[in-house]
Amino acid sequence: SQIREDMGYIPQLTKEENSLVAKLATNAGLGAGEISSMYRASQRLGVTLDTYVKDQAKKIKNLNAEMGLHTTQAEIVKEIAGATDETLAMFGKQNAELEKQVLIGKKIGLNLNQQASIAKSLLDIESSIEAEMEARVLTGKELNFDKARELALNGDISGASAEILDQVGGIDEFNKMNIIQKESLAKAAGLEVGQLQKSLEMQAGI
Repeated sequence: SQIREDMGYIPQLTKEENSLVAKLATNAGLGAGEISSMYRASQRLGVTLDTYVKDQAKKIKNLNAEMGLHTTQAEIVKEIAGATDETLAMFGKQNAELEKQVLIGKKIGLNLNQQASIAKSLLDIESSIEAEMEARVLTGKELNFDKARELALNGDISGASAEILDQVGGIDEFNKMNIIQKESLAKAAGLEVGQLQKSLEMQAGI
């Protein structure tokens, strides 16, 4: 009933799809909004829900093997469902492979919304350059976000995010900075201080 309410109409689910919905809710712990998101995606692709779920599972398994990760399908579905409309618009042409973008984000410790936040900050060119220069002066780091801005302009949101974090440095170096330095570096990266710190901690864990 909740899925139907979220969809705004009553989807014509087959017996197999109804059974699958129950499994997704019970075994995978997915909520109505997340299952609705999967159902809408299956409709856009013109396939049944069960075919979509199986294909996505296979894709995620291959991506995990390729990237050396162990992220579950449920984790990825939840993050995609939690992406805002603005975030999805930022990813644009990469929407067809959002699973891959989620996993790239896992490796750099950022979710889809945070990656989009970085790209949005980079695309405000004047403010981005100003923040970069300020962070360079305050931290003494040789920052150059030109490549990241180019990637963001070309729609490679995950690539731009990875480029930024590659220049930020590790968590040990970040922890040695004072609060003003941390704030300037986070601002240049298009994140809050807490978000940047958590990202660097996650990278260190991986």
